[in-house]
Amino acid sequence: MIRKEVIDIISDLNFWHRNQETGFERDELSEFLKFYSLKDLVIFILGMRRVGKTFLSKQFLAYLIKKEISPEQTLYVNFEDPALERFLSLPDFLGDVYESYRYYVNKDKFCVIVFDEIHRIKNWEKSVRMMLEKRENAKIIITGSTSKMTKGKIFKTLAGRGIKFILYPVDFCNFLKIKNSHKKFLSEKEMEKILREYLEFGGIPLVIIQKGRLEKKLVLKEIYEQILIRDVALEYDFDEELVRKIGYLLLNSTAKYVSVRKLRNSVKSIMHTDISPTTINKYLKAFEDSFLFHFVPIFSYSIKSAFQYPKKCYVNDTGLANLVLNDFSLTRGMKNIVYLTLKRKLTSLQELCYWKDSSGKEVDFLIKEGLKVRQLIQVCYDVENTETKSREIKSLLKASRELNCKNLTVITWNFEKEERIEDRKIRFISLGKWLLEGKE
Repeated sequence: MIRKEVIDIISDLNFWHRNQETGFERDELSEFLKFYSLKDLVIFILGMRRVGKTFLSKQFLAYLIKKEISPEQTLYVNFEDPALERFLSLPDFLGDVYESYRYYVNKDKFCVIVFDEIHRIKNWEKSVRMMLEKRENAKIIITGSTSKMTKGKIFKTLAGRGIKFILYPVDFCNFLKIKNSHKKFLSEKEMEKILREYLEFGGIPLVIIQKGRLEKKLVLKEIYEQILIRDVALEYDFDEELVRKIGYLLLNSTAKYVSVRKLRNSVKSIMHTDISPTTINKYLKAFEDSFLFHFVPIFSYSIKSAFQYPKKCYVNDTGLANLVLNDFSLTRGMKNIVYLTLKRKLTSLQELCYWKDSSGKEVDFLIKEGLKVRQLIQVCYDVENTETKSREIKSLLKASRELNCKNLTVITWNFEKEERIEDRKIRFISLGKWLLEGKE
């Protein structure tokens, strides 16, 4: 059904009659352009709330308008717009939006469509599939704050005609650009100061641009609340208090082991209620789907063994952990930033694990490709402490021999050196330098 009222509502957020705010251009735009060239596929831009999905999609539309299409050949719809709330329950609202756009704005020319937070529409996937089957003259881009929209029955409805682009909080290089700080002109002291800020407040764009500490914390608090309530509790129909408690326990487990048994016991102690392992698993899955937490498995050649061991927990943004916890250490923050950076760099064929042997020796990060271990990475704040350095190196060397991997790195706060120990070469590199490697 054609709805002029809907076009009037969405008009202000489109490029048809005015320029749009596109925010700070991120490096991810060039990577996203590669996805655009893939034919007959819906592109999903997925990521935690407020990491910049909307701005990335609008930057992409602005780029296309500048290079090859007219503003009228773009359509942007944000389904979290309160003005659209009363339409969301209509049987085929997605179809109504598209039909209205074709009637009032662009009758038959090719168009690029961005459906922002589309999961708010019931059965949206059927409408998108219908558009694909009709071979509409359009490229469809969908954004969402939950990865469940690309899994299970929903994704099967699209018959595998979708590809995922995951967006994380900004990396350290982009953080420096937003802060108007060029790495070439930063002294060691200035670099340390800005790196501490990055660790403390994280990489959410809206938080970065706030001037004061109080403002940053207020924004972080609001984002955290929205994720807990809208993306976890309401999205999955979970108990709000239990969501808050498990969320806190997971934040407190950042860069540490987390297991269903341990969480169950903690919840029982705090809330005086017994939760089944199945329920705990459902909550963990929901937190993972909302991109708030990531869980890293142990490395093992046995799939069964890998499932039996506890996973390590990492939060999607260190600012959120610092907001809630009073004792979020620099070492834990470093490990979390290293995790997020490695996660961004992984190819589709690579996987991130941790390594641990029966004697308790441990390596923070292991990158594997198939059964081949490509790199081993330790993260340690102060390796100039003899005891600490010895412990980290022993674990690294043990894993190196066992896994036949000679690419060994220790990421430190400010210690840099290359050492040959026994028959292995180990590179010690500062966190700041490592974060900027490969960046111009």
